[in-house]
Amino acid sequence: MHLSRTGFSPAFQIGAVALVAGVLLAAAGSPASADRGGGGGIPSYPKPTKACSPANVGETAYVVNAAEVDPTLTHFLAVHITTGTTGVHEETLSTVNEVTTSVSASVEITAKGKLVLAEVETKVGFSVQKTTSTTNSTSVTDTWNFSVPGYYGLYKGTRAVEGTWLEYRCERITQGGTTTYPFWKQIGNLESYTTFSVMEVGTIGCLDAPPAGSVRFQARLYLGC
Repeated sequence: MHLSRTGFSPAFQIGAVALVAGVLLAAAGSPASADRGGGGGIPSYPKPTKACSPANVGETAYVVNAAEVDPTLTHFLAVHITTGTTGVHEETLSTVNEVTTSVSASVEITAKGKLVLAEVETKVGFSVQKTTSTTNSTSVTDTWNFSVPGYYGLYKGTRAVEGTWLEYRCERITQGGTTTYPFWKQIGNLESYTTFSVMEVGTIGCLDAPPAGSVRFQARLYLGC
């Protein structure tokens, strides 16, 4: 906005300048103007916990910035067992979801990708796939033994994990005849990954009350009792 000085008295001009300065100061200090990435427009990401010293200059480290665990049903089939139809049943489950390992959008897991997924495993606290793998896009056939009539869900699923990671290199800078002490320098931008844990196969009934956040809970939702 442009304000013309024509017609303004000196006192009014000073007041207008003070008002504009006050508005700018308020805007700069408001929560809406705060940088959500860590201040100064540069996001603040976690650094490697391992030491960066003169002995390991040039080494790389991988840091998992975020990890979201999502219990995921991959195969499912609802069956109605009536009196006289109990016993052994061979059923084929239909695919409902598919999870594939990927690092930086690549499903071919390289040596670097394995190291990244090993860090993911450490962060979430359980084993995950660290090689090129998928939960399988084809149907699953298995055998179940039903002793009580009822409405059941046959399922297969896993805990899918996805998030972001960063690569760092231990470096030091020489400038003006002075060399800095080694420090962790971020290499590239924030990258993504997807993986999953061991597969779980089982049954779920309408009277079951599985814990929330489990694969069985997701199967119970699919059963729709």
